[in-house]
Amino acid sequence: MAPMAADRSTGSTTSSSFNESGLAGSRGGGGGSRVHHDFPNFSDNQQPLVVKDHPQVQPSNETIQSRICYRWVFGGAHHFGYWERDTWWPFPLSPHLSTMQDKLFEALDLPPDARVLDAGCGQGHVALHMAKKGIHVTAIDISERHVHRAQRRMASAGLSGQATVRRMDFHHLETVLSQSHDGIYTMETLVHSTDPESVIASFYRILKPGGRYVLHEYGRRDPQVANQTDAHMQVHAYNLREVKPMLPRGLDLYKQMLEDAGFVDVVVIDLSENIKPMLRYLYLLTAVPAFFSRLLGLQDCFGVDGGPANNPAQLYNSPEFCRYVQISATKPLNPKSLARR
Repeated sequence: MAPMAADRSTGSTTSSSFNESGLAGSRGGGGGSRVHHDFPNFSDNQQPLVVKDHPQVQPSNETIQSRICYRWVFGGAHHFGYWERDTWWPFPLSPHLSTMQDKLFEALDLPPDARVLDAGCGQGHVALHMAKKGIHVTAIDISERHVHRAQRRMASAGLSGQATVRRMDFHHLETVLSQSHDGIYTMETLVHSTDPESVIASFYRILKPGGRYVLHEYGRRDPQVANQTDAHMQVHAYNLREVKPMLPRGLDLYKQMLEDAGFVDVVVIDLSENIKPMLRYLYLLTAVPAFFSRLLGLQDCFGVDGGPANNPAQLYNSPEFCRYVQISATKPLNPKSLARR
């Protein structure tokens, strides 16, 4: 939520080729040349994955409270839903999760058969939604468990030829072919990046001229406004900096980073009001256990302060501190070469 690299541990020699998804496969000696795009399992003679250690991020997604929350609260999805109007009864959640995915699809503004990278796919809910709309999706994630679930989801839906899921790290896209994708999206995953500038530069490189990048993210508002708000919320964001490094840095930086990378037509749409029913639900769901956990000093044991449900639920109490946005950007048709890429 990362491509292939030569296996130096065995001393073997491999050469890279790019399959239809724009990702590197390998050609080993003795078997002849072959492009691999198997689904859901990949060939044994593929090059090993480059997956950087993220010791804070991966355990946060694998805790019991995270699994319960994503399974029973989010229905397996790892993102917010979208409501046209505020309501105290957000149920059922599923249609509103799909509506948020539609908002992302509309912002991509790509034709059928476009090739898109889902960077940080989780269990594949968004990738499946895109595949059903005719988009060819390459979905990547650093969690092996998430990848297996996403692969099974695509296979069960009969979309094996439409979506490929691989364990990869979006910090390491070196072997993804330049200008190989029509679009890229991140659904509430860039906040986890330890080097978002480098990630965005890689996205720019692998996009075709005219390609689109869309991100959905929540984070800190303008620091001048946020500094006047609830001190507890600021401490909460600071404490989460290892799991979500971008959270305390602020959303305004995303626009600047996109423009610095070379993107144009950067559009920011505030969707904070549209996620309020889900925020309220998460707040009400966690308010009582959070209170007693803090009272008894057990928040570290149960992950109440940093768990996936209570973490965004804190935003409900401090809306002036954080917001939720969709940011879309375009790679220009005649991109200028930047020295740092």
